[in-house]
Amino acid sequence: MYLEFDVQERDQYGRLLAYVYVDGEMFNKTLLEQGHAKVATYPPNVKYVDEFTVLQQEAREQKKGIWAED
Repeated sequence: MYLEFDVQERDQYGRLLAYVYVDGEMFNKTLLEQGHAKVATYPPNVKYVDEFTVLQQEAREQKKGIWAED
């Protein structure tokens, strides 16, 4: 496991801002693809925002995870 940082390592509240990799795969993307997360950005840390937004939209259209209908 390793972390990738964008422009800032922490936000104004001291929270760690990182992209998490497990076995070479970005876990942030996995969560979005499976519908278990929503895109949240903290400018200027927006390196993957376009890609994340597409993954979220695809999960939403496929009604995965949090986007599933009851």
